[in-house]
Amino acid sequence: MATPHIGASTAEAQVSVAFDVAEEVAAVLAGDLPRFAVNAPALPPEELAYLRPFAELTERLAALHAQLFEGRVSVIELDCEGELAEHDVNLLVAAAITGLLQPFTEERINAVNARLIANNRGIKLVERRSRSHSSYASLVTVRMQGHEIAGTLLMGEPRAVRIDSFRVDLVPEGRFLVSRHEDRPGVVGRVGSILGEHDVNIASMQVGRDAPRGNAMMILAVDDRVAPEVLSRLREVGGMSDLRYVELGTGSDG
Repeated sequence: MATPHIGASTAEAQVSVAFDVAEEVAAVLAGDLPRFAVNAPALPPEELAYLRPFAELTERLAALHAQLFEGRVSVIELDCEGELAEHDVNLLVAAAITGLLQPFTEERINAVNARLIANNRGIKLVERRSRSHSSYASLVTVRMQGHEIAGTLLMGEPRAVRIDSFRVDLVPEGRFLVSRHEDRPGVVGRVGSILGEHDVNIASMQVGRDAPRGNAMMILAVDDRVAPEVLSRLREVGGMSDLRYVELGTGSDG
């Protein structure tokens, strides 16, 4: 017995295909990964739902890294630890590339073209996975130029938890001042005074150090943009070794 195969040639099938195409286009325009891309690995919906928050976290960590540390990037290293290591992390690799390069290109970077764009720029990708981690259920570390930023999800919210050797607790979104300075009296107060003189409101502050009177890192979340002349004054504060102004997810590349 032979039966004709007409596939999607029926009127009903054509309507269904049209709906699928429209949904895929809408998903891509919204920044999501298409489910049926022919040139990208397909992920089951439950796998995509699990990975999407980690991809967002990874993109933000890479964007933060790009603004904190200058210089040409030749290698992107991505470490995935804990439960996350049991999953396909290609989406996270693409997210790291996007966070690093998107501010510098008009081409839209996505899960399909990210590796190609990185390769065309001479950027090597190194991915490592480890199923064990003592502190977090899952941890993502983005390492470039000898510096690293680690993050995780806490109650579903992306958090940066370490910048190099300094432990932090940072939601990577908004405006920040990130300083490295000597851990000595007067530095924090002087920074606050300068910001106050220029009507820059401090929303939150955290300070970490490697040892008493050693090296310290301060992260100030601010409500207002910090002008270049204010940054110049802050960098002249005694004991200040480095200070960066960062904007993440505020409609500006910083």
